Amino acid sequence: MREDHYVMMKRSNGIWYYYVYRWGKKVYRSTGERKKFLAQEVINDRLRENDLLCEKELTRPKTFEEFATGFWEYDSCPIVQDKIQRGGHYSRQSASTYAVRTKNEYIPFFGKKLLPEISNSMVRSWHRNLPTRLKVTAKTANDYLACLKQMFDEAIRQNLMGRNPCEGIRPLIGKAKTRGCYTQDQIDKLFEGSWDDIFIETACRLAATTGMRLGEIQGLQREQIGLDWLDVDRSWSIAEGLKTTKNGRDRMVPLLPEIRQMLLDLPSNGDFVFSLDGVKPLHRKWFERHLWARMDKVGIDYKKDNLLFHSFRHYFNTRLVADGVESEKIRSVIGHESKEMTERYLHLSVKDLENIRKVQQKVFAREKKMPAAS
Repeated sequence: MREDHYVMMKRSNGIWYYYVYRWGKKVYRSTGERKKFLAQEVINDRLRENDLLCEKELTRPKTFEEFATGFWEYDSCPIVQDKIQRGGHYSRQSASTYAVRTKNEYIPFFGKKLLPEISNSMVRSWHRNLPTRLKVTAKTANDYLACLKQMFDEAIRQNLMGRNPCEGIRPLIGKAKTRGCYTQDQIDKLFEGSWDDIFIETACRLAATTGMRLGEIQGLQREQIGLDWLDVDRSWSIAEGLKTTKNGRDRMVPLLPEIRQMLLDLPSNGDFVFSLDGVKPLHRKWFERHLWARMDKVGIDYKKDNLLFHSFRHYFNTRLVADGVESEKIRSVIGHESKEMTERYLHLSVKDLENIRKVQQKVFAREKKMPAAS
Protein backbone atom coordinates (compact mmCIF):
# COMPACT_ATOMS: atom_id res chain seq x y z
CA MET A 1 0.00 0.00 0.00
CA ARG A 2 1.38 3.47 -0.85
CA GLU A 3 2.06 5.98 1.93
CA ASP A 4 -0.53 8.34 0.44
CA HIS A 5 -3.20 5.66 0.70
CA TYR A 6 -5.15 5.95 3.94
CA VAL A 7 -8.03 4.18 5.66
CA MET A 8 -10.40 6.15 7.91
CA MET A 9 -12.11 4.85 11.03
CA LYS A 10 -13.95 6.29 14.01
CA ARG A 11 -12.69 5.45 17.47
CA SER A 12 -14.86 4.81 20.53
CA ASN A 13 -14.07 8.32 21.79
CA GLY A 14 -15.86 9.77 18.74
CA ILE A 15 -12.70 11.05 17.01
CA TRP A 16 -11.96 10.16 13.38
CA TYR A 17 -8.57 8.54 12.71
CA TYR A 18 -6.82 7.13 9.71
CA TYR A 19 -3.85 4.90 9.15
CA VAL A 20 -1.27 4.46 6.44
CA TYR A 21 1.37 1.79 5.96
CA ARG A 22 5.01 2.58 6.56
CA TRP A 23 7.62 -0.14 6.26
CA GLY A 24 4.88 -2.72 6.35
CA LYS A 25 3.28 -1.45 9.57
CA LYS A 26 0.13 0.52 10.21
CA VAL A 27 0.81 4.06 11.40
CA TYR A 28 -2.20 5.75 13.00
CA ARG A 29 -2.94 9.45 13.03
CA SER A 30 -5.81 11.42 14.55
CA THR A 31 -7.69 14.17 12.71
CA GLY A 32 -8.92 15.61 16.01
CA GLU A 33 -12.42 15.92 14.51
CA ARG A 34 -15.70 14.24 15.46
CA LYS A 35 -17.50 14.89 12.16
CA LYS A 36 -16.43 12.87 9.14
CA PHE A 37 -16.53 15.72 6.63
CA LEU A 38 -14.27 17.85 8.85
CA ALA A 39 -11.92 14.90 9.32
CA GLN A 40 -11.79 14.52 5.52
CA GLU A 41 -10.83 18.16 5.15
CA VAL A 42 -7.94 17.67 7.61
CA ILE A 43 -6.72 14.68 5.63
CA ASN A 44 -7.02 16.57 2.33
CA ASP A 45 -4.95 19.46 3.75
CA ARG A 46 -2.26 17.02 4.83
CA LEU A 47 -2.26 15.35 1.44
CA ARG A 48 -1.77 18.72 -0.29
CA GLU A 49 1.16 19.42 2.03
CA ASN A 50 2.53 15.93 1.41
CA ASP A 51 2.51 15.39 5.18
CA LEU A 52 -0.07 12.69 5.76
CA LEU A 53 1.93 11.39 8.72
CA CYS A 54 2.20 14.87 10.28
CA GLU A 55 5.97 14.52 10.39
CA LYS A 56 6.37 18.29 10.58
CA GLU A 57 4.49 18.29 13.86
CA LEU A 58 6.01 15.08 15.18
CA THR A 59 9.68 15.54 14.41
CA ARG A 60 10.50 14.08 17.83
CA PRO A 61 7.77 12.30 19.80
CA LYS A 62 7.34 13.40 23.37
CA THR A 63 8.17 11.13 26.24
CA PHE A 64 5.39 10.36 28.67
CA GLU A 65 7.17 12.44 31.31
CA GLU A 66 7.31 15.48 29.02
CA PHE A 67 3.63 15.13 28.27
CA ALA A 68 2.46 14.32 31.81
CA THR A 69 4.48 16.77 33.92
CA GLY A 70 2.07 19.45 35.10
CA PHE A 71 -0.79 17.85 33.17
CA TRP A 72 -3.24 18.03 36.10
CA GLU A 73 -2.66 21.69 36.96
CA TYR A 74 -6.25 22.69 37.61
CA ASP A 75 -6.36 25.98 35.70
CA SER A 76 -4.64 24.61 32.59
CA CYS A 77 -5.53 20.90 32.47
CA PRO A 78 -7.42 20.31 29.18
CA ILE A 79 -9.62 17.61 30.71
CA VAL A 80 -10.65 19.79 33.63
CA GLN A 81 -11.21 22.91 31.55
CA ASP A 82 -13.19 21.03 28.88
CA LYS A 83 -15.65 19.75 31.48
CA ILE A 84 -16.01 23.17 33.09
CA GLN A 85 -16.56 24.86 29.72
CA ARG A 86 -19.33 22.35 28.98
CA GLY A 87 -21.12 23.41 32.16
CA GLY A 88 -19.87 20.64 34.42
CA HIS A 89 -17.93 20.68 37.67
CA TYR A 90 -14.48 19.26 38.34
CA SER A 91 -13.22 19.40 41.91
CA ARG A 92 -9.74 20.61 42.71
CA GLN A 93 -9.41 17.66 45.07
CA SER A 94 -9.84 15.20 42.18
CA ALA A 95 -7.30 17.02 40.03
CA SER A 96 -4.89 17.09 42.97
CA THR A 97 -5.34 13.34 43.51
CA TYR A 98 -4.63 12.62 39.83
CA ALA A 99 -1.57 14.88 39.93
CA VAL A 100 -0.16 12.82 42.82
CA ARG A 101 -0.87 9.59 40.96
CA THR A 102 0.87 10.95 37.88
CA LYS A 103 3.95 12.00 39.82
CA ASN A 104 4.24 8.92 42.03
CA GLU A 105 3.06 6.16 39.70
CA TYR A 106 2.59 7.01 36.02
CA ILE A 107 5.79 8.96 35.45
CA PRO A 108 8.10 6.52 37.30
CA PHE A 109 6.67 3.63 35.26
CA PHE A 110 6.09 5.16 31.80
CA GLY A 111 8.11 8.39 32.01
CA LYS A 112 11.09 7.60 29.77
CA LYS A 113 9.01 5.92 27.08
CA LEU A 114 8.09 7.83 23.93
CA LEU A 115 4.31 8.15 23.74
CA PRO A 116 3.96 6.15 20.48
CA GLU A 117 6.07 3.35 22.01
CA ILE A 118 3.73 2.69 24.95
CA SER A 119 1.98 -0.53 24.02
CA ASN A 120 -1.21 -2.22 25.08
CA SER A 121 0.71 -5.15 26.58
CA MET A 122 2.87 -2.75 28.60
CA VAL A 123 -0.17 -1.05 30.12
CA ARG A 124 -1.93 -4.39 30.67
CA SER A 125 1.02 -5.78 32.61
CA TRP A 126 1.30 -2.61 34.70
CA HIS A 127 -2.43 -2.66 35.47
CA ARG A 128 -2.51 -6.31 36.55
CA ASN A 129 0.39 -5.84 38.96
CA LEU A 130 -1.00 -2.71 40.65
CA PRO A 131 -2.98 -4.46 43.45
CA THR A 132 0.06 -6.48 44.55
CA ARG A 133 2.63 -3.73 44.16
CA LEU A 134 0.65 -0.83 45.68
CA LYS A 135 -1.45 -2.94 48.07
CA VAL A 136 -4.68 -1.53 46.64
CA THR A 137 -8.04 -3.06 45.74
CA ALA A 138 -9.04 -4.06 42.22
CA LYS A 139 -11.41 -1.09 42.15
CA THR A 140 -8.58 1.34 42.94
CA ALA A 141 -6.39 -0.27 40.26
CA ASN A 142 -9.22 0.21 37.76
CA ASP A 143 -9.48 3.87 38.80
CA TYR A 144 -5.76 4.26 38.07
CA LEU A 145 -6.32 2.78 34.62
CA ALA A 146 -9.30 5.03 33.88
CA CYS A 147 -7.30 8.13 34.78
CA LEU A 148 -4.39 7.05 32.57
CA LYS A 149 -6.77 6.38 29.70
CA GLN A 150 -8.07 9.96 29.91
CA MET A 151 -4.52 11.26 29.64
CA PHE A 152 -3.79 9.11 26.57
CA ASP A 153 -7.05 10.28 24.97
CA GLU A 154 -5.83 13.85 25.32
CA ALA A 155 -2.42 12.90 23.87
CA ILE A 156 -4.23 11.47 20.83
CA ARG A 157 -6.33 14.62 20.50
CA GLN A 158 -3.07 16.58 20.39
CA ASN A 159 -1.68 14.25 17.68
CA LEU A 160 1.09 13.04 19.99
CA MET A 161 0.24 9.36 19.54
CA GLY A 162 -1.87 7.28 17.21
CA ARG A 163 -3.97 5.01 19.41
CA ASN A 164 -4.81 4.62 23.06
CA PRO A 165 -2.83 1.72 24.60
CA CYS A 166 -5.49 1.39 27.32
CA GLU A 167 -8.16 0.33 24.80
CA GLY A 168 -9.40 -3.22 25.22
CA ILE A 169 -7.96 -3.69 28.72
CA ARG A 170 -10.66 -5.19 30.88
CA PRO A 171 -11.13 -4.06 34.49
CA LEU A 172 -9.78 -6.27 37.23
CA ILE A 173 -12.30 -8.28 39.21
CA GLY A 174 -12.13 -8.15 42.96
CA LYS A 175 -14.25 -7.63 46.01
CA ALA A 176 -14.13 -4.01 47.12
CA LYS A 177 -13.44 -3.29 50.76
CA THR A 178 -16.74 -1.93 52.00
CA ARG A 179 -17.07 0.70 54.69
CA GLY A 180 -18.40 -0.71 57.91
CA CYS A 181 -21.69 0.09 59.61
CA TYR A 182 -22.05 0.34 63.38
CA THR A 183 -24.23 -2.22 65.10
CA GLN A 184 -26.57 -0.99 67.81
CA ASP A 185 -24.38 -2.65 70.45
CA GLN A 186 -21.36 -0.74 69.17
CA ILE A 187 -23.30 2.54 69.20
CA ASP A 188 -24.41 1.88 72.79
CA LYS A 189 -20.86 1.10 73.83
CA LEU A 190 -19.41 4.08 71.96
CA PHE A 191 -21.70 6.67 73.56
CA GLU A 192 -21.77 5.19 77.06
CA GLY A 193 -20.05 7.28 79.71
CA SER A 194 -18.18 10.56 79.48
CA TRP A 195 -15.98 11.68 76.59
CA ASP A 196 -12.55 13.27 76.74
CA ASP A 197 -13.36 15.90 74.09
CA ILE A 198 -16.63 17.77 73.59
CA PHE A 199 -15.91 18.48 69.89
CA ILE A 200 -15.59 14.82 68.86
CA GLU A 201 -18.56 13.78 71.04
CA THR A 202 -20.80 16.43 69.47
CA ALA A 203 -19.63 15.59 65.95
CA CYS A 204 -20.31 11.88 66.48
CA ARG A 205 -23.75 12.45 67.98
CA LEU A 206 -24.60 14.83 65.13
CA ALA A 207 -23.49 12.29 62.50
CA ALA A 208 -25.33 9.42 64.21
CA THR A 209 -28.63 11.34 64.30
CA THR A 210 -28.48 13.07 60.90
CA GLY A 211 -26.26 10.96 58.63
CA MET A 212 -24.24 14.05 57.66
CA ARG A 213 -20.95 13.53 55.83
CA LEU A 214 -17.74 14.49 57.61
CA GLY A 215 -17.04 17.27 55.09
CA GLU A 216 -20.51 18.71 55.76
CA ILE A 217 -19.85 18.67 59.51
CA GLN A 218 -16.46 20.31 59.02
CA GLY A 219 -18.05 23.06 56.92
CA LEU A 220 -20.95 23.60 59.32
CA GLN A 221 -21.37 27.28 60.26
CA ARG A 222 -23.56 28.83 62.93
CA GLU A 223 -25.86 30.50 60.41
CA GLN A 224 -26.97 27.03 59.24
CA ILE A 225 -28.39 26.11 62.67
CA GLY A 226 -32.13 26.69 62.83
CA LEU A 227 -34.58 26.01 65.63
CA ASP A 228 -35.19 22.43 64.61
CA TRP A 229 -33.40 22.15 61.27
CA LEU A 230 -29.91 22.25 59.84
CA ASP A 231 -29.51 23.85 56.43
CA VAL A 232 -26.94 21.55 54.83
CA ASP A 233 -25.77 23.52 51.80
CA ARG A 234 -21.97 23.40 52.02
CA SER A 235 -19.04 21.13 52.66
CA TRP A 236 -15.33 21.51 53.37
CA SER A 237 -12.25 20.12 51.67
CA ILE A 238 -8.58 20.93 52.11
CA ALA A 239 -8.09 21.65 48.42
CA GLU A 240 -11.14 23.87 47.85
CA GLY A 241 -12.17 25.15 51.25
CA LEU A 242 -15.91 25.75 51.46
CA LYS A 243 -17.79 24.23 48.52
CA THR A 244 -21.15 22.71 47.68
CA THR A 245 -22.32 19.37 49.04
CA LYS A 246 -21.20 16.21 47.26
CA ASN A 247 -24.16 16.17 44.88
CA GLY A 248 -24.25 19.97 44.63
CA ARG A 249 -27.72 20.19 46.19
CA ASP A 250 -28.96 21.73 49.44
CA ARG A 251 -31.07 19.81 51.91
CA MET A 252 -32.80 20.44 55.21
CA VAL A 253 -32.03 17.96 58.00
CA PRO A 254 -34.22 17.67 61.12
CA LEU A 255 -32.24 18.58 64.25
CA LEU A 256 -32.97 17.35 67.77
CA PRO A 257 -33.06 20.13 70.41
CA GLU A 258 -30.46 18.26 72.48
CA ILE A 259 -28.04 18.15 69.55
CA ARG A 260 -28.77 21.78 68.69
CA GLN A 261 -27.83 22.84 72.22
CA MET A 262 -24.61 20.83 72.08
CA LEU A 263 -23.66 22.62 68.84
CA LEU A 264 -24.39 26.05 70.33
CA ASP A 265 -22.41 25.22 73.48
CA LEU A 266 -19.19 24.34 71.65
CA PRO A 267 -16.36 26.74 72.63
CA SER A 268 -15.52 27.59 69.03
CA ASN A 269 -14.45 30.94 67.61
CA GLY A 270 -15.60 32.46 64.34
CA ASP A 271 -18.29 31.13 62.04
CA PHE A 272 -17.22 27.48 61.89
CA VAL A 273 -18.88 25.33 64.55
CA PHE A 274 -16.04 22.78 64.68
CA SER A 275 -13.02 25.05 64.82
CA LEU A 276 -10.35 25.87 67.38
CA ASP A 277 -8.84 28.92 65.73
CA GLY A 278 -11.98 30.37 64.14
CA VAL A 279 -10.30 30.45 60.73
CA LYS A 280 -10.75 26.92 59.43
CA PRO A 281 -12.42 23.71 60.64
CA LEU A 282 -10.68 20.88 62.42
CA HIS A 283 -8.88 18.54 60.00
CA ARG A 284 -10.69 15.39 58.94
CA LYS A 285 -7.77 13.33 60.28
CA TRP A 286 -8.41 14.91 63.68
CA PHE A 287 -11.96 13.54 63.66
CA GLU A 288 -10.86 10.05 62.57
CA ARG A 289 -7.97 9.92 65.04
CA HIS A 290 -10.11 10.97 68.02
CA LEU A 291 -12.94 8.63 67.01
CA TRP A 292 -10.57 5.67 66.79
CA ALA A 293 -9.07 6.60 70.16
CA ARG A 294 -12.59 6.58 71.62
CA MET A 295 -13.31 3.16 70.10
CA ASP A 296 -10.03 1.80 71.48
CA LYS A 297 -11.02 3.09 74.91
CA VAL A 298 -14.44 1.38 74.93
CA GLY A 299 -13.20 -1.84 73.31
CA ILE A 300 -14.54 -1.60 69.72
CA ASP A 301 -12.36 -3.26 67.06
CA TYR A 302 -12.72 -0.65 64.31
CA LYS A 303 -10.02 -2.23 62.13
CA LYS A 304 -11.80 -5.58 61.96
CA ASP A 305 -15.13 -4.04 60.98
CA ASN A 306 -13.60 -1.16 58.95
CA LEU A 307 -15.45 1.45 61.00
CA LEU A 308 -14.88 5.06 60.00
CA PHE A 309 -16.55 8.37 60.72
CA HIS A 310 -18.57 7.79 57.54
CA SER A 311 -19.99 4.65 59.17
CA PHE A 312 -22.35 6.86 61.20
CA ARG A 313 -23.99 7.77 57.90
CA HIS A 314 -24.60 4.11 57.08
CA TYR A 315 -25.86 3.51 60.61
CA PHE A 316 -28.44 6.32 60.49
CA ASN A 317 -29.59 5.27 57.03
CA THR A 318 -30.02 1.70 58.31
CA ARG A 319 -32.07 2.90 61.26
CA LEU A 320 -34.37 4.93 59.00
CA VAL A 321 -34.94 1.89 56.79
CA ALA A 322 -35.53 -0.39 59.78
CA ASP A 323 -38.18 1.99 61.12
CA GLY A 324 -40.07 2.01 57.83
CA VAL A 325 -39.24 5.49 56.56
CA GLU A 326 -39.83 5.57 52.80
CA SER A 327 -36.72 5.41 50.63
CA GLU A 328 -37.58 8.66 48.85
CA LYS A 329 -37.75 10.51 52.17
CA ILE A 330 -34.47 8.96 53.27
CA ARG A 331 -32.80 10.24 50.11
CA SER A 332 -34.16 13.71 50.83
CA VAL A 333 -32.63 13.79 54.32
CA ILE A 334 -29.45 11.80 53.68
CA GLY A 335 -28.61 13.57 50.40
CA HIS A 336 -28.46 10.66 47.95
CA GLU A 337 -31.28 11.94 45.78
CA SER A 338 -31.15 12.30 42.04
CA LYS A 339 -32.19 15.56 40.38
CA GLU A 340 -35.67 14.19 39.67
CA MET A 341 -36.01 12.89 43.22
CA THR A 342 -34.91 16.25 44.64
CA GLU A 343 -37.57 18.12 42.67
CA ARG A 344 -40.25 15.61 43.57
CA TYR A 345 -39.46 15.42 47.30
CA LEU A 346 -38.14 18.88 47.99
CA HIS A 347 -40.15 19.26 51.20
CA LEU A 348 -41.05 16.79 53.92
CA SER A 349 -44.58 16.56 55.19
CA VAL A 350 -45.44 16.81 58.90
CA LYS A 351 -45.89 13.04 59.03
CA ASP A 352 -42.51 12.45 57.36
CA LEU A 353 -40.87 14.79 59.84
CA GLU A 354 -42.48 13.01 62.78
CA ASN A 355 -41.28 9.62 61.55
CA ILE A 356 -37.71 10.83 61.11
CA ARG A 357 -37.71 12.58 64.49
CA LYS A 358 -38.86 9.36 66.16
CA VAL A 359 -35.83 7.58 64.73
CA GLN A 360 -33.53 10.40 65.84
CA GLN A 361 -35.00 10.31 69.34
CA LYS A 362 -34.54 6.55 69.54
CA VAL A 363 -30.91 6.89 68.49
CA PHE A 364 -30.25 9.72 70.92
CA ALA A 365 -32.11 7.97 73.72
CA ARG A 366 -29.95 4.85 73.26
CA GLU A 367 -26.86 7.05 73.31
CA LYS A 368 -27.95 8.79 76.53
CA LYS A 369 -29.55 5.66 78.06
CA MET A 370 -32.88 7.47 78.27
CA PRO A 371 -36.34 6.04 77.47
CA ALA A 372 -37.27 6.82 73.87
CA ALA A 373 -40.29 8.93 73.05
CA SER A 374 -43.27 6.80 72.13
